[in-house]
Amino acid sequence: IIVSLRQSGKCTLMCGDGTNDVGALKHAHVGIAVLPKAANSSQKQQKFLSKRDELLQQLEEENTVPQFGDASIASSFTSRNDNISCVESLIRQGRCTLVTTQQMFQILAVNCLMTAYSLSVLYSDGVKFGDTQVTVSGLMCAGFFFLISRSKPLKKLSPMKPHSNIFNLNVFFSVILQFIVNFICLLECVDIATKHLPKDFVMDPDKDFTPNVINTAVYYSFLSSLIGTFAINYKGHPFMESLSENKILYRSLLLSAVLVLTMSSELVPDLNELFELTSIPDEEARWNITFLVIANWIGSWICDRVAIFLFGPKAPKTTKSMKT
Repeated sequence: IIVSLRQSGKCTLMCGDGTNDVGALKHAHVGIAVLPKAANSSQKQQKFLSKRDELLQQLEEENTVPQFGDASIASSFTSRNDNISCVESLIRQGRCTLVTTQQMFQILAVNCLMTAYSLSVLYSDGVKFGDTQVTVSGLMCAGFFFLISRSKPLKKLSPMKPHSNIFNLNVFFSVILQFIVNFICLLECVDIATKHLPKDFVMDPDKDFTPNVINTAVYYSFLSSLIGTFAINYKGHPFMESLSENKILYRSLLLSAVLVLTMSSELVPDLNELFELTSIPDEEARWNITFLVIANWIGSWICDRVAIFLFGPKAPKTTKSMKT
């Protein structure tokens, strides 16, 4: 039955509790061994665990059903309960893991595109970041990724299915559109800062780092892009807890956003000095850059939601037979 379902293109899951189920557990896409109460003792667990690696290797080589052992030997997962209530939990956790991988890919794609432009074109023009700036942005990125990986699935299984592959139109268009928005905001920040450079100022990429208005404007845009990609590409419902429910990540992103807005508006000059940022002499230019930081977040959010609306996963249509 399992082989026939697989040949017809179906995704199969098999639960079994005995040696007679090993063949089906092995051929199914997902196998779950259900341990009977009698087999749920630590002594018997130690017995089959000691033979697990050897039997699995033999099963791979011979591709036959073994005549001895436990269902856990051939299954990918093992449930200590003597029922199949673990199936829903496994699907919820699997969907959460898949969606987390997809959103990490989106975040990395947007950040890598922006970083590539900064390290190539802007660096050749003499724009570079200081040690403090690079350290802070690196710690932010690592911390956000760690907090995203700790997201938990929802307790209720959604009828909507996520994309089974990270290479889909939703991800592609979302990444491209977000990059365009971030790129335009970055160019606008550079254009505003360039107008306030001293007339005798010369950009030299070979010189040591010294704070200037272009470096400051680019760093504001870079941080806003970094924070925005994590907040906007976080998937949330219906596959995992929402951003507001992931309290540590939510508060970290909110605090980082307030930090960027405080620096770009220069409300606390000592903070800018700590981050090796120079003051932008014109007040109107400062507020224009602050506006671009906010516009970057809003524009990227709109682009991502448009991509989800057009190419995102859809809920299955309910039919009369399903309702009955």
